[in-house]
This record gives sequence, structure tokens and C-alpha cells, in this order.
Amino acid sequence: MNLIEAFFERRDPDFGGALFTFHIGDRLAAVHFHLRSGATLHGWLIAHAPEFERYLPGLLLFQDIVKWMVSGPSSRLDLGCGDHRFKRALSNTAKEAGHGFVGLASPVTLLRGLAYRLREAAEGLPLGGVSALPGKAMRRYDLLCALR
Repeated sequence: MNLIEAFFERRDPDFGGALFTFHIGDRLAAVHFHLRSGATLHGWLIAHAPEFERYLPGLLLFQDIVKWMVSGPSSRLDLGCGDHRFKRALSNTAKEAGHGFVGLASPVTLLRGLAYRLREAAEGLPLGGVSALPGKAMRRYDLLCALR
């Protein structure tokens, strides 16, 4: 059983997973997998079918999730960090979040630490969107590694 299945199958009221889908006709247009903890849903994996992109299926699914939350156990939807248009459209508050990693002393940990220092240095430069590129590249690399 993989991690997502384990979270989804967990029925503990204090922690588990929640899967939401949005269909257009009989076609799956968007899917969200959220972690749930107490009264909070945290958007973890969010995807939509590219052919339906112009209809904003992910945003429509978020609206359905919020409607579901009104009568459910969750009262807070955490969209996670990142400056994305959909997050600005849906958010009514923001909290600072950090990033990092923990690793044993090894060459891999040394390289990862150097990558984080490079990211911090780039984000401190007054280059607008270019300053965010190392962080975006690191997140994409992490996602690709996680999907293996």
C-alpha cells in the first residue's frame, strides 16, 4: 500500500486523507487529495485535465470543497505556500511558512544544504520573478523524485 492509499483509508477523525473529484459530463476534470487534521484540510495533490483548463475545473472543485466544509467537520482550508493566482483568489488570510530538510551527515545532505543556500541567496536578489527560479526548480525536482 502506498502512502496516499494509507492516508485515504485512515478513518481516524484527527488525521487522514480526503479525495475530491470534479467531472464534466462523464470525464474527470479535476482531482484534489487533501490531508485532514482536526478541523483543517490541507491541499496536498491538486491536478486538472489540461483539456478542461479554460473552464477552471480546479477552482470549481475548490468551491465544491468549501461548500462541503460548511456542513462537515472541517472549518479551515490550508492551500499551502506558494504565490499562485488561485491561492490569491481563494485566500482570506496568509501565514508565513518555512522550508528545509533534515538529513544525516552525508554527501547528499551536503549537496542539498548547498542547494538551499543557493536558493536563499537567489531569493534575496532584487531580480523579480527570476529570483524565484531556483526554488521552483527545487520543488519540481522534489515532485519528480516523489513520483518515482
